[in-house]
Amino acid sequence: MASASASDPFHAQLRALQRRSRHIAHRLKSIAEDADHAAAAVEAFTEAALEGRRVPVIANLRCGRWYTGGREDGSCYFKSTDGHYGKWAVSRTRINMHVVDIVAASGGVVIVDATQHGKRYPDALAKTVPLWAHCINAVFCTADASQVPTLEEQVAPFVPASEVSAMRASAAAGIELLRSCGVAPKTPLDKPLRCCFSARSAAAKAVPAEHLPEAVLRQEQYPLLLLSASGDESIPTERRGWAYVAGAGDDEESWAHGLTPATFFANRHFLTDPTIADDDIADRVTATVEAAAATAASSAARPGSPVELTPSTFLGRRPPTAAGLQVSFAVHEVKTGPVVTIESNKEDTVTQAAAANISMTFHAHTPKDLEVALGALLPHVASEAQAIYCDGATPELAATCAVAVMALQLLVRGEAVDKAAIQRLQRVASAAHGAIPARHHLKQVNRFCLSRPP
Repeated sequence: MASASASDPFHAQLRALQRRSRHIAHRLKSIAEDADHAAAAVEAFTEAALEGRRVPVIANLRCGRWYTGGREDGSCYFKSTDGHYGKWAVSRTRINMHVVDIVAASGGVVIVDATQHGKRYPDALAKTVPLWAHCINAVFCTADASQVPTLEEQVAPFVPASEVSAMRASAAAGIELLRSCGVAPKTPLDKPLRCCFSARSAAAKAVPAEHLPEAVLRQEQYPLLLLSASGDESIPTERRGWAYVAGAGDDEESWAHGLTPATFFANRHFLTDPTIADDDIADRVTATVEAAAATAASSAARPGSPVELTPSTFLGRRPPTAAGLQVSFAVHEVKTGPVVTIESNKEDTVTQAAAANISMTFHAHTPKDLEVALGALLPHVASEAQAIYCDGATPELAATCAVAVMALQLLVRGEAVDKAAIQRLQRVASAAHGAIPARHHLKQVNRFCLSRPP
């Protein structure tokens, strides 16, 4: 028998090959290929179900954003853990009511996600969204009950009947949660939601009409196309000069080095050039990220009007002629502690009113960074007379900023701020533009508020 030491060189070489196959150059080429297949699936779906009418495409955070070609119409947040066996749930912090509004306004929606585990669908698409759709129909759909699909008809076809039966208790709990959460669609849901499925595999490259429910084809139900962009185990991995990585966009913190989906698709051909060596592609990624950061820093104003969350709190950039406090959140890669920059109050040249800026930068995953930064922010939100505008380097950070500011305002007024209050504020912020704050950031806001003396 060969000794362990004798086999070490082989295993070391194998590990090196595995690491090489997941090089950022291979990931980006895999993402580009999957995004093209996803776009073709969306086109086939709209032709079959909606007579060619354009349907909104939204990304399931965060992996889904890598597969929309940079053209998504919004985002949602359905977690796979809410679809794991025995853990089925409709989450109080992930109600995603804005998705219902998108469907009612557009006649349907495509939700894009992916998985790196060789499966056809992530559990978020196979079970979490179907359970949610079933509960939404039960609470908000005004159509005749005979037109509403059953839970068995909502879940992915491969989910066994025994599991669907076991999910019914979770469905009842989800229905009760939606009835009591205080959030509802903006317009009545006159047709039920119906989940349809499309996954990339060697055997299925699009969505033929015969695979769609008859009620969807007759336009008696609103279709939710749950599109798994990543290839399953039937997709060959070897390409000419690179290796295909299923679900390459997942866990972006471990490989993207600051590259975002929007920046990638804006520079797609530059970053997937087949004539360039892998390490040179990595250098191009670094240069592209630096250029994007410089562009963002030089552009102080952003398009769009701020959204009112409370009479004194707004989500978005402060208009150039408005008074008030602008609070902005960003993250950095180096664990150097939070950086809080405060521009003292100054008179606006147009309104002659006080305007101030506070920018807060913290490490994405250091447990205490955001809490420390909130301590510096607290004294500046004490006045209810001033307007506070909340923004961030990403939509998720902007929503986090809004939750933090509203929570601090509750503290200043002497109100209790617990987990339930944070969840309520998160729903308010997320409903404004669909972005979901990261869970670890909400936990830090919650810990900070609970640590303050009454």
